[in-house]
Amino acid sequence: IQMTGDTSFQLGLTIVDGLDTLYLMNETVRWEKAINWIKNSLKFDRPHPMNLFETTIRILGGLLSAYTLSGEQILLTKASNLANRLKFAFHKEDDYIPHSDIDIKTGEASLGMGLVSVSEATTLQLEYKTLSHLSNDPNDFIFFEMMEKCNDGIDKMRNNLPQGKKGLVPMFIILSQKTFQ
Repeated sequence: IQMTGDTSFQLGLTIVDGLDTLYLMNETVRWEKAINWIKNSLKFDRPHPMNLFETTIRILGGLLSAYTLSGEQILLTKASNLANRLKFAFHKEDDYIPHSDIDIKTGEASLGMGLVSVSEATTLQLEYKTLSHLSNDPNDFIFFEMMEKCNDGIDKMRNNLPQGKKGLVPMFIILSQKTFQ
């Protein structure tokens, strides 16, 4: 054990990802420290690409889960701010199937290897639809619509598969061709 953390995301992954556990375990001192860190130090202005899936499930999901349990408004505010930066990974011309990487400062999305994992594209539903449901900001309803359009885009590709091959889809999407690999 090296006793060091991975700081490549620079978003306090463990702090945010563990918020709900702190709350459920009634770790009030650690909870308050974490909330103060989020209020004062969690910033989304660091320019470097990061994986959309990991950022969504760990940061966006962590903020939403903790907000759902606690009602702490700063968590929902930060979640909305982050989601509004992540939405640039979803392109209309790609049927809202998200690119795999996003720079949350510039909004520049990229595909890494040119492929999108089907599981990554489709498991983002929970966080984005939850935000749409919890937020009082009408602008946040766009996330629900993006997820529905993503599902529709994947369904279109699935419907284009040869007869007898329309069950489980392959593992990756070649986004430039809108086909499965």
